[in-house]
Amino acid sequence: MTAPAQVRQLGPRAIAASSAAGIGVACSVSAAAASIAAIRGSDPVASADAADVLLVGICVVVLCCVAVAAATGGWISWSTVRARRIDRAMLGATFGFLYFFAAAAAVAALAEVSSRQPTLGALDVHASAGLTTIAVVSAMVALTCLMVVVCTVDHHVTRAGRRRMSAMTSGAALVTTVCAAVAAIAVGGSDGRVAAGPVEAAAVAVPPDPVAIDTVAFRFETADDSAQVAASGAGFVVLGDEITSYDGITGRPRWTFDPQFRVHDVIPAGSGDTSTVVIVGSPVSMGLDGITGRVLWRSASIPYGGMGYGASTLVGVDYFDPRIRVLDHRTGGTAIDANLTCPVVLGSDATHLVRAACDDPSRLVIAPLDGGDARTLRLTARPHGDVGTIRALGNSLFAVVASGEARTSEIVIIDADAGVEIDRFTSRLLPTAASASGLIALDESALGIVSFRDTRSRRTIGVRADEDTQVSVQKGAWVGDRFAVGMRGAMRVIDPRRRTVSPPRPVCTRTPDDEPTLRIRRGTGSFLVECFTDGDGYGDRELVGLR
Repeated sequence: MTAPAQVRQLGPRAIAASSAAGIGVACSVSAAAASIAAIRGSDPVASADAADVLLVGICVVVLCCVAVAAATGGWISWSTVRARRIDRAMLGATFGFLYFFAAAAAVAALAEVSSRQPTLGALDVHASAGLTTIAVVSAMVALTCLMVVVCTVDHHVTRAGRRRMSAMTSGAALVTTVCAAVAAIAVGGSDGRVAAGPVEAAAVAVPPDPVAIDTVAFRFETADDSAQVAASGAGFVVLGDEITSYDGITGRPRWTFDPQFRVHDVIPAGSGDTSTVVIVGSPVSMGLDGITGRVLWRSASIPYGGMGYGASTLVGVDYFDPRIRVLDHRTGGTAIDANLTCPVVLGSDATHLVRAACDDPSRLVIAPLDGGDARTLRLTARPHGDVGTIRALGNSLFAVVASGEARTSEIVIIDADAGVEIDRFTSRLLPTAASASGLIALDESALGIVSFRDTRSRRTIGVRADEDTQVSVQKGAWVGDRFAVGMRGAMRVIDPRRRTVSPPRPVCTRTPDDEPTLRIRRGTGSFLVECFTDGDGYGDRELVGLR
Protein backbone atom coordinates (compact mmCIF):
# COMPACT_ATOMS: atom_id res chain seq x y z
CA MET A 1 0.00 0.00 0.00
CA THR A 2 1.37 3.44 -0.88
CA ALA A 3 2.17 6.11 1.69
CA PRO A 4 -0.84 8.37 0.74
CA ALA A 5 -3.14 5.42 1.15
CA GLN A 6 -1.70 4.76 4.59
CA VAL A 7 -2.32 8.37 5.55
CA ARG A 8 -5.91 8.12 4.36
CA GLN A 9 -6.31 4.90 6.27
CA LEU A 10 -5.07 6.55 9.51
CA GLY A 11 -7.82 9.16 9.43
CA PRO A 12 -7.81 12.75 10.64
CA ARG A 13 -7.74 11.84 14.33
CA ALA A 14 -4.60 9.75 13.98
CA ILE A 15 -2.91 12.41 11.85
CA ALA A 16 -3.80 15.14 14.40
CA ALA A 17 -2.61 12.97 17.29
CA SER A 18 0.74 12.15 15.65
CA SER A 19 1.41 15.76 14.62
CA ALA A 20 0.43 17.08 18.04
CA ALA A 21 2.63 14.48 19.70
CA GLY A 22 5.66 15.60 17.67
CA ILE A 23 5.10 19.26 18.37
CA GLY A 24 4.45 18.50 22.03
CA VAL A 25 7.67 16.50 22.42
CA ALA A 26 9.73 19.29 20.86
CA CYS A 27 8.04 21.98 22.96
CA SER A 28 8.54 19.93 26.12
CA VAL A 29 12.26 19.66 25.39
CA SER A 30 12.37 23.38 24.57
CA ALA A 31 10.55 24.29 27.79
CA ALA A 32 12.85 22.12 29.88
CA ALA A 33 16.02 23.46 28.23
CA ALA A 34 14.90 27.11 28.49
CA SER A 35 13.93 26.65 32.14
CA ILE A 36 17.26 25.12 33.06
CA ALA A 37 19.15 27.86 31.17
CA ALA A 38 17.10 30.58 32.89
CA ILE A 39 17.74 29.07 36.33
CA ARG A 40 21.49 28.77 35.65
CA GLY A 41 21.60 32.39 34.45
CA SER A 42 19.57 33.80 37.33
CA ASP A 43 22.61 34.97 39.32
CA PRO A 44 22.69 38.45 37.72
CA VAL A 45 19.13 39.06 38.92
CA ALA A 46 19.72 37.68 42.40
CA SER A 47 18.87 41.05 43.96
CA ALA A 48 16.39 42.28 41.38
CA ASP A 49 13.53 43.09 43.74
CA ALA A 50 12.64 39.40 44.16
CA ALA A 51 12.66 39.00 40.35
CA ASP A 52 15.02 36.04 40.72
CA VAL A 53 12.48 34.28 42.94
CA LEU A 54 9.81 34.99 40.34
CA LEU A 55 11.84 33.63 37.43
CA VAL A 56 13.15 30.58 39.25
CA GLY A 57 9.67 29.81 40.62
CA ILE A 58 8.13 30.01 37.16
CA CYS A 59 10.84 27.78 35.70
CA VAL A 60 10.40 25.17 38.45
CA VAL A 61 6.64 25.07 37.77
CA VAL A 62 7.33 24.73 34.05
CA LEU A 63 9.64 21.78 34.70
CA CYS A 64 6.94 20.13 36.82
CA CYS A 65 4.38 20.63 34.05
CA VAL A 66 6.78 19.17 31.51
CA ALA A 67 7.29 16.15 33.77
CA VAL A 68 3.52 15.62 34.11
CA ALA A 69 3.03 16.03 30.36
CA ALA A 70 5.85 13.56 29.63
CA ALA A 71 4.42 11.00 32.03
CA THR A 72 0.89 11.37 30.61
CA GLY A 73 2.11 11.25 27.02
CA GLY A 74 4.26 8.22 27.74
CA TRP A 75 1.36 6.39 29.33
CA ILE A 76 -0.91 7.16 26.35
CA SER A 77 1.78 5.99 23.91
CA TRP A 78 2.30 2.76 25.88
CA SER A 79 -1.44 2.12 25.98
CA THR A 80 -1.70 2.68 22.22
CA VAL A 81 1.14 0.29 21.48
CA ARG A 82 -0.41 -2.32 23.77
CA ALA A 83 -3.83 -1.71 22.14
CA ARG A 84 -5.36 -0.98 25.50
CA ARG A 85 -8.55 1.02 25.66
CA ILE A 86 -8.30 4.56 27.12
CA ASP A 87 -11.24 6.32 28.71
CA ARG A 88 -10.88 9.51 26.67
CA ALA A 89 -13.88 11.16 28.34
CA MET A 90 -12.52 10.77 31.86
CA LEU A 91 -8.95 11.60 30.85
CA GLY A 92 -10.06 14.61 28.79
CA ALA A 93 -12.21 16.01 31.62
CA THR A 94 -9.45 15.62 34.21
CA PHE A 95 -6.72 16.98 31.98
CA GLY A 96 -8.94 19.82 30.72
CA PHE A 97 -9.61 20.94 34.30
CA LEU A 98 -5.87 21.06 35.01
CA TYR A 99 -5.17 22.69 31.64
CA PHE A 100 -7.52 25.56 32.50
CA PHE A 101 -5.58 26.40 35.66
CA ALA A 102 -2.24 26.00 33.87
CA ALA A 103 -3.34 28.48 31.19
CA ALA A 104 -4.45 31.00 33.81
CA ALA A 105 -1.15 30.61 35.69
CA ALA A 106 0.82 31.07 32.45
CA VAL A 107 -0.99 34.31 31.62
CA ALA A 108 -0.39 35.60 35.17
CA ALA A 109 3.30 34.63 35.02
CA LEU A 110 3.86 36.35 31.67
CA ALA A 111 2.06 39.48 32.91
CA GLU A 112 4.29 39.60 36.02
CA VAL A 113 7.47 39.17 33.98
CA SER A 114 6.29 41.92 31.63
CA SER A 115 5.57 44.31 34.52
CA ARG A 116 9.15 43.89 35.81
CA GLN A 117 10.75 44.21 32.42
CA PRO A 118 12.43 47.60 33.15
CA THR A 119 14.33 46.04 36.04
CA LEU A 120 15.02 42.78 34.27
CA GLY A 121 16.18 44.59 31.16
CA ALA A 122 18.82 46.40 33.17
CA LEU A 123 20.03 43.36 35.10
CA ASP A 124 19.45 40.34 32.92
CA VAL A 125 22.87 39.54 31.50
CA HIS A 126 21.96 35.97 30.53
CA ALA A 127 18.47 36.72 29.14
CA SER A 128 16.80 34.82 31.98
CA ALA A 129 13.54 36.73 31.52
CA GLY A 130 13.40 35.96 27.80
CA LEU A 131 14.25 32.31 28.34
CA THR A 132 11.58 32.09 31.05
CA THR A 133 9.04 33.50 28.60
CA ILE A 134 10.07 30.91 26.00
CA ALA A 135 9.77 28.18 28.64
CA VAL A 136 6.23 29.25 29.60
CA VAL A 137 5.03 29.52 26.00
CA SER A 138 6.66 26.21 25.06
CA ALA A 139 5.11 24.47 28.05
CA MET A 140 1.65 25.77 27.18
CA VAL A 141 2.04 24.63 23.57
CA ALA A 142 3.17 21.21 24.85
CA LEU A 143 0.15 20.96 27.17
CA THR A 144 -2.15 22.03 24.33
CA CYS A 145 -0.68 19.33 22.09
CA LEU A 146 -1.14 16.79 24.88
CA MET A 147 -4.78 17.90 25.14
CA VAL A 148 -5.16 17.26 21.40
CA VAL A 149 -3.59 13.81 21.79
CA VAL A 150 -5.92 12.98 24.69
CA CYS A 151 -8.97 13.92 22.61
CA THR A 152 -7.87 12.17 19.38
CA VAL A 153 -5.98 9.09 20.50
CA ASP A 154 -7.15 5.85 18.88
CA HIS A 155 -5.92 2.44 19.97
CA HIS A 156 -7.32 0.71 16.83
CA VAL A 157 -4.26 1.42 14.70
CA THR A 158 -2.30 -1.17 12.73
CA ARG A 159 1.43 -1.68 13.13
CA ALA A 160 2.07 -0.01 9.78
CA GLY A 161 -0.10 2.87 10.86
CA ARG A 162 1.88 3.28 14.05
CA ARG A 163 5.12 3.42 12.03
CA ARG A 164 3.62 6.15 9.88
CA MET A 165 2.45 8.03 12.95
CA SER A 166 5.99 7.78 14.43
CA ALA A 167 7.42 9.26 11.22
CA MET A 168 4.93 12.13 11.32
CA THR A 169 5.67 12.70 15.01
CA SER A 170 9.41 12.86 14.30
CA GLY A 171 8.92 15.32 11.44
CA ALA A 172 6.74 17.61 13.50
CA ALA A 173 9.22 17.44 16.38
CA LEU A 174 12.14 18.35 14.08
CA VAL A 175 10.37 21.37 12.57
CA THR A 176 9.27 22.60 16.00
CA THR A 177 12.77 22.15 17.46
CA VAL A 178 14.28 24.27 14.70
CA CYS A 179 11.74 27.05 15.30
CA ALA A 180 12.32 26.97 19.07
CA ALA A 181 16.10 27.05 18.62
CA VAL A 182 15.87 30.09 16.34
CA ALA A 183 13.68 31.89 18.90
CA ALA A 184 16.06 31.03 21.78
CA ILE A 185 19.12 32.23 19.82
CA ALA A 186 17.33 35.49 18.97
CA VAL A 187 16.47 36.12 22.63
CA GLY A 188 19.85 35.10 24.03
CA GLY A 189 21.77 37.14 21.46
CA SER A 190 19.74 40.32 21.86
CA ASP A 191 21.93 43.34 22.66
CA GLY A 192 19.11 45.79 23.33
CA ARG A 193 19.46 45.51 27.11
CA VAL A 194 21.16 47.97 29.44
CA ALA A 195 23.27 44.99 30.46
CA ALA A 196 25.43 45.68 27.39
CA GLY A 197 27.40 47.99 29.72
CA PRO A 198 29.99 50.62 28.84
CA VAL A 199 32.57 50.74 26.08
CA GLU A 200 35.44 49.03 27.88
CA ALA A 201 39.17 49.75 27.78
CA ALA A 202 42.20 47.51 28.17
CA ALA A 203 43.74 47.09 31.61
CA VAL A 204 46.79 49.27 32.23
CA ALA A 205 49.13 49.97 35.10
CA VAL A 206 47.98 52.64 37.54
CA PRO A 207 50.08 55.81 37.10
CA PRO A 208 52.14 56.94 40.10
CA ASP A 209 50.82 59.74 42.30
CA PRO A 210 51.85 63.18 41.05
CA VAL A 211 54.50 65.02 43.07
CA ALA A 212 54.79 68.31 41.14
CA ILE A 213 52.68 70.86 39.29
CA ASP A 214 55.33 72.31 37.01
CA THR A 215 54.23 71.02 33.59
CA VAL A 216 50.89 71.15 31.78
CA ALA A 217 50.21 67.55 30.71
CA PHE A 218 46.86 68.14 28.98
CA ARG A 219 44.06 70.62 28.63
CA PHE A 220 40.47 70.31 27.36
CA GLU A 221 36.95 71.59 27.93
CA THR A 222 34.10 69.42 29.22
CA ALA A 223 30.83 69.24 27.32
CA ASP A 224 28.67 69.10 30.47
CA ASP A 225 29.10 72.26 32.53
CA SER A 226 27.51 70.66 35.61
CA ALA A 227 29.63 67.47 35.59
CA GLN A 228 31.71 66.42 38.60
CA VAL A 229 35.34 65.35 38.43
CA ALA A 230 36.97 62.74 40.66
CA ALA A 231 40.12 60.62 40.73
CA SER A 232 39.52 57.00 39.76
CA GLY A 233 41.21 54.12 38.01
CA ALA A 234 44.15 55.05 35.81
CA GLY A 235 43.33 58.76 35.94
CA PHE A 236 40.05 60.48 36.64
CA VAL A 237 36.39 60.35 35.70
CA VAL A 238 34.03 63.10 34.60
CA LEU A 239 30.58 62.38 35.97
CA GLY A 240 27.82 64.03 33.96
CA ASP A 241 25.07 62.88 31.61
CA GLU A 242 27.69 60.41 30.42
CA ILE A 243 30.44 58.88 32.55
CA THR A 244 33.85 59.17 30.92
CA SER A 245 37.16 57.90 32.27
CA TYR A 246 40.34 59.71 31.23
CA ASP A 247 43.99 58.72 31.33
CA GLY A 248 45.78 60.60 34.11
CA ILE A 249 48.96 61.06 32.07
CA THR A 250 47.66 62.02 28.62
CA GLY A 251 44.10 63.21 29.37
CA ARG A 252 42.74 60.97 26.62
CA PRO A 253 39.39 59.19 27.10
CA ARG A 254 39.69 55.55 28.15
CA TRP A 255 36.08 54.34 28.47
CA THR A 256 32.61 55.81 28.42
CA PHE A 257 29.18 54.77 29.66
CA ASP A 258 25.81 56.34 28.93
CA PRO A 259 23.34 54.99 31.54
CA GLN A 260 19.95 54.29 30.01
CA PHE A 261 18.26 54.57 33.40
CA ARG A 262 17.72 57.21 36.05
CA VAL A 263 20.94 58.04 37.93
CA HIS A 264 20.75 59.47 41.46
CA ASP A 265 24.44 59.63 42.24
CA VAL A 266 27.82 58.48 40.91
CA ILE A 267 30.40 57.64 43.57
CA PRO A 268 34.08 56.88 42.82
CA ALA A 269 35.34 54.39 45.41
CA GLY A 270 38.58 52.59 46.18
CA SER A 271 41.90 53.39 44.55
CA GLY A 272 44.40 51.95 42.12
CA ASP A 273 43.63 48.47 40.84
CA THR A 274 40.54 48.20 43.06
CA SER A 275 39.00 51.52 42.08
CA THR A 276 35.28 51.37 41.28
CA VAL A 277 32.72 53.78 39.87
CA VAL A 278 29.45 53.09 41.69
CA ILE A 279 26.28 54.28 39.93
CA VAL A 280 23.34 54.56 42.32
CA GLY A 281 20.18 54.64 40.21
CA SER A 282 16.78 53.16 39.57
CA PRO A 283 15.68 50.60 38.69
CA VAL A 284 19.29 49.45 38.77
CA SER A 285 22.58 50.35 40.42
CA MET A 286 25.90 49.28 38.95
CA GLY A 287 29.56 48.99 39.83
CA LEU A 288 32.10 49.61 37.05
CA ASP A 289 35.80 48.83 37.27
CA GLY A 290 37.61 52.18 37.40
CA ILE A 291 40.40 51.10 35.05
CA THR A 292 38.61 49.12 32.34
CA GLY A 293 34.95 50.16 32.75
CA ARG A 294 33.99 46.48 33.02
CA VAL A 295 30.68 45.84 34.78
CA LEU A 296 31.46 44.27 38.15
CA TRP A 297 27.89 43.93 39.44
CA ARG A 298 24.30 45.07 38.99
CA SER A 299 21.61 45.25 41.62
CA ALA A 300 18.09 46.56 42.07
CA SER A 301 18.19 46.27 45.86
CA ILE A 302 20.50 49.22 46.60
CA PRO A 303 18.28 52.09 47.79
CA TYR A 304 19.02 55.79 47.61
CA GLY A 305 18.65 58.05 50.64
CA GLY A 306 17.79 57.05 54.20
CA MET A 307 19.55 53.75 54.76
CA GLY A 308 20.56 53.86 51.12
CA TYR A 309 23.71 55.17 49.51
CA GLY A 310 24.31 58.44 47.78
CA ALA A 311 25.49 61.97 48.49
CA SER A 312 29.00 60.80 47.48
CA THR A 313 29.30 58.12 50.17
CA LEU A 314 28.93 54.36 50.29
CA VAL A 315 27.92 54.49 53.95
CA GLY A 316 24.18 54.23 54.54
CA VAL A 317 22.96 55.64 57.86
CA ASP A 318 19.62 55.39 59.65
CA TYR A 319 19.54 58.18 62.23
CA PHE A 320 16.11 57.30 63.68
CA ASP A 321 16.81 53.64 64.38
CA PRO A 322 20.61 53.95 64.63
CA ARG A 323 22.18 51.64 62.11
CA ILE A 324 25.13 51.70 59.71
CA ARG A 325 25.44 49.81 56.46
CA VAL A 326 28.51 49.96 54.19
CA LEU A 327 28.47 48.87 50.56
CA ASP A 328 31.23 46.63 49.21
CA HIS A 329 31.97 48.56 46.03
CA ARG A 330 33.66 45.61 44.28
CA THR A 331 30.80 43.13 44.72
CA GLY A 332 27.67 45.20 45.39
CA GLY A 333 27.17 43.29 48.64
CA THR A 334 27.17 44.57 52.21
CA ALA A 335 30.57 44.89 53.89
CA ILE A 336 29.32 46.24 57.24
CA ASP A 337 25.85 46.13 58.79
CA ALA A 338 25.74 47.25 62.42
CA ASN A 339 22.95 48.30 64.76
CA LEU A 340 23.87 50.94 67.33
CA THR A 341 22.43 52.02 70.67
CA CYS A 342 23.21 55.72 70.31
CA PRO A 343 22.95 58.48 67.68
CA VAL A 344 25.29 57.97 64.76
CA VAL A 345 28.38 60.20 64.56
CA LEU A 346 30.87 59.00 61.96
CA GLY A 347 33.27 59.85 59.19
CA SER A 348 34.68 57.75 56.35
CA ASP A 349 37.32 57.85 53.65
CA ALA A 350 38.28 55.32 50.96
CA THR A 351 39.46 52.69 53.46
CA HIS A 352 38.17 53.43 56.96
CA LEU A 353 35.01 54.23 58.88
CA VAL A 354 35.49 56.03 62.20
CA ARG A 355 32.61 56.46 64.65
CA ALA A 356 32.10 57.46 68.26
CA ALA A 357 31.54 54.57 70.65
CA CYS A 358 28.15 54.45 72.35
CA ASP A 359 29.22 53.48 75.83
CA ASP A 360 32.24 55.79 76.26
CA PRO A 361 32.71 59.26 74.67
CA SER A 362 36.48 58.88 74.99
CA ARG A 363 36.54 55.84 72.70
CA LEU A 364 36.41 55.64 68.91
CA VAL A 365 35.71 52.60 66.74
CA ILE A 366 37.85 52.29 63.59
CA ALA A 367 36.47 49.79 61.07
CA PRO A 368 37.96 48.89 57.66
CA LEU A 369 35.43 49.47 54.88
CA ASP A 370 36.17 46.04 53.45
CA GLY A 371 34.47 44.45 56.46
CA GLY A 372 37.62 43.52 58.42
CA ASP A 373 37.90 43.49 62.19
CA ALA A 374 37.21 46.82 63.89
CA ARG A 375 39.61 48.36 66.38
CA THR A 376 39.00 50.59 69.39
CA LEU A 377 40.98 53.78 70.04
CA ARG A 378 40.88 55.40 73.48
CA LEU A 379 41.59 59.13 73.34
CA THR A 380 44.08 60.64 75.74
CA ALA A 381 41.29 62.64 77.34
CA ARG A 382 37.54 62.81 77.09
CA PRO A 383 36.32 65.74 74.92
CA HIS A 384 34.81 68.53 77.01
CA GLY A 385 31.73 68.76 74.77
CA ASP A 386 29.64 66.38 72.71
CA VAL A 387 31.24 64.99 69.56
CA GLY A 388 29.40 66.72 66.72
CA THR A 389 31.21 65.57 63.59
CA ILE A 390 34.06 63.32 62.47
CA ARG A 391 35.81 64.58 59.33
CA ALA A 392 37.97 62.60 56.91
CA LEU A 393 41.00 64.73 56.00
CA GLY A 394 42.84 62.41 53.62
CA ASN A 395 45.95 60.30 54.11
CA SER A 396 44.03 58.25 56.73
CA LEU A 397 43.76 61.24 59.10
CA PHE A 398 40.44 62.11 60.76
CA ALA A 399 39.33 65.10 62.83
CA VAL A 400 36.99 64.50 65.77
CA VAL A 401 35.20 67.80 66.40
CA ALA A 402 33.52 68.44 69.74
CA SER A 403 31.66 71.58 70.80
CA GLY A 404 33.66 74.05 72.88
CA GLU A 405 33.21 77.46 74.44
CA ALA A 406 32.82 80.88 72.80
CA ARG A 407 32.10 79.46 69.35
CA THR A 408 35.27 77.37 69.39
CA SER A 409 35.64 73.64 68.83
CA GLU A 410 37.83 71.09 70.50
CA ILE A 411 39.53 69.13 67.71
CA VAL A 412 41.27 65.78 68.04
CA ILE A 413 43.32 64.46 65.09
CA ILE A 414 43.72 60.69 64.80
CA ASP A 415 45.62 58.43 62.41
CA ALA A 416 43.24 55.62 61.41
CA ASP A 417 46.02 53.46 59.94
CA ALA A 418 48.12 53.53 63.10
CA GLY A 419 45.11 53.76 65.45
CA VAL A 420 46.62 56.60 67.51
CA GLU A 421 45.80 60.17 68.50
CA ILE A 422 48.38 62.58 67.06
CA ASP A 423 47.13 66.07 67.98
CA ARG A 424 44.56 67.98 70.01
CA PHE A 425 43.76 71.71 69.86
CA THR A 426 41.00 74.30 70.12
CA SER A 427 40.07 76.51 67.19
CA ARG A 428 37.27 78.41 65.52
CA LEU A 429 38.46 77.03 62.19
CA LEU A 430 37.73 73.45 61.15
CA PRO A 431 40.20 71.07 59.43
CA THR A 432 39.62 70.36 55.74
CA ALA A 433 42.56 68.48 54.18
CA ALA A 434 45.77 66.83 55.42
CA SER A 435 49.12 66.24 53.75
CA ALA A 436 51.07 63.00 54.05
CA SER A 437 53.40 64.60 56.61
CA GLY A 438 50.57 65.74 58.90
CA LEU A 439 50.04 69.36 57.80
CA ILE A 440 46.34 70.27 57.89
CA ALA A 441 44.64 73.13 56.05
CA LEU A 442 41.95 74.90 58.10
CA ASP A 443 38.82 76.21 56.42
CA GLU A 444 37.83 79.81 55.59
CA SER A 445 40.54 81.77 57.35
CA ALA A 446 40.58 85.51 57.96
CA LEU A 447 40.66 87.83 54.97
CA GLY A 448 43.90 87.27 53.06
CA ILE A 449 45.25 84.75 55.59
CA VAL A 450 45.40 80.97 55.20
CA SER A 451 45.75 78.94 58.42
CA PHE A 452 47.34 75.53 58.86
CA ARG A 453 47.90 73.09 61.69
CA ASP A 454 51.23 71.28 62.01
CA THR A 455 50.48 68.06 63.88
CA ARG A 456 54.20 67.34 64.37
CA SER A 457 55.01 70.56 66.19
CA ARG A 458 51.41 70.91 67.42
CA ARG A 459 51.14 74.55 66.47
CA THR A 460 48.85 76.61 64.23
CA ILE A 461 50.42 78.58 61.40
CA GLY A 462 48.94 81.61 59.65
CA VAL A 463 50.26 82.65 56.23
CA ARG A 464 49.28 85.95 54.62
CA ALA A 465 48.53 85.04 51.04
CA ASP A 466 46.79 88.22 49.84
CA GLU A 467 45.74 91.56 51.20
CA ASP A 468 41.99 91.47 50.68
CA THR A 469 41.01 88.12 49.12
CA GLN A 470 39.01 85.42 50.88
CA VAL A 471 40.82 82.20 50.02
CA SER A 472 38.62 79.15 49.41
CA VAL A 473 40.69 76.45 51.10
CA GLN A 474 38.17 73.72 50.21
CA LYS A 475 39.12 74.19 46.53
CA GLY A 476 42.84 73.65 47.13
CA ALA A 477 45.08 70.57 47.28
CA TRP A 478 48.32 69.47 48.90
CA VAL A 479 51.39 69.11 46.69
CA GLY A 480 53.76 67.39 49.07
CA ASP A 481 54.07 69.82 52.00
CA ARG A 482 52.90 72.79 49.94
CA PHE A 483 49.30 73.84 49.44
CA ALA A 484 48.07 74.92 45.98
CA VAL A 485 45.06 77.20 45.89
CA GLY A 486 43.35 79.51 43.41
CA MET A 487 43.32 83.25 44.05
CA ARG A 488 42.31 86.10 41.73
CA GLY A 489 42.00 83.77 38.72
CA ALA A 490 45.48 82.29 39.10
CA MET A 491 47.15 79.54 41.12
CA ARG A 492 49.44 80.16 44.07
CA VAL A 493 51.42 77.68 46.13
CA ILE A 494 51.77 78.20 49.89
CA ASP A 495 54.58 76.68 51.99
CA PRO A 496 53.21 76.68 55.59
CA ARG A 497 56.49 75.82 57.33
CA ARG A 498 58.45 78.52 55.49
CA ARG A 499 55.44 80.88 55.46
CA THR A 500 56.04 81.72 51.79
CA VAL A 501 53.63 82.25 48.90
CA SER A 502 54.60 81.77 45.24
CA PRO A 503 53.83 84.42 42.61
CA PRO A 504 50.48 83.98 40.84
CA ARG A 505 50.63 81.46 38.01
CA PRO A 506 48.00 81.62 35.23
CA VAL A 507 46.77 78.11 34.49
CA CYS A 508 43.51 78.60 32.61
CA THR A 509 43.30 79.80 29.02
CA ARG A 510 41.23 82.74 30.24
CA THR A 511 43.37 85.51 31.60
CA PRO A 512 43.50 86.19 35.35
CA ASP A 513 41.68 89.46 34.66
CA ASP A 514 38.58 87.37 33.92
CA GLU A 515 39.07 85.87 37.39
CA PRO A 516 37.94 82.32 36.67
CA THR A 517 37.29 80.17 39.73
CA LEU A 518 39.90 77.46 40.23
CA ARG A 519 39.38 74.13 41.97
CA ILE A 520 42.53 72.07 42.40
CA ARG A 521 42.46 68.37 43.29
CA ARG A 522 44.87 65.45 43.30
CA GLY A 523 44.14 62.96 40.55
CA THR A 524 45.82 59.71 39.56
CA GLY A 525 48.87 60.58 37.51
CA SER A 526 48.25 64.35 37.50
CA PHE A 527 46.89 67.19 39.55
CA LEU A 528 43.62 68.45 38.08
CA VAL A 529 42.71 72.11 37.88
CA GLU A 530 39.10 72.94 37.07
CA CYS A 531 38.57 76.43 35.70
CA PHE A 532 35.04 77.88 35.93
CA THR A 533 33.67 81.10 34.57
CA ASP A 534 31.01 81.02 37.28
CA GLY A 535 32.04 81.35 40.91
CA ASP A 536 29.52 78.71 41.98
CA GLY A 537 31.23 76.01 39.90
CA TYR A 538 29.00 76.15 36.82
CA GLY A 539 29.32 77.62 33.36
CA ASP A 540 32.09 76.91 30.85
CA ARG A 541 34.66 74.55 32.31
CA GLU A 542 38.23 73.76 31.41
CA LEU A 543 40.26 70.86 32.82
CA VAL A 544 44.02 71.22 33.06
CA GLY A 545 46.37 68.40 34.09
CA LEU A 546 49.58 69.37 35.87
CA ARG A 547 52.59 67.15 36.60
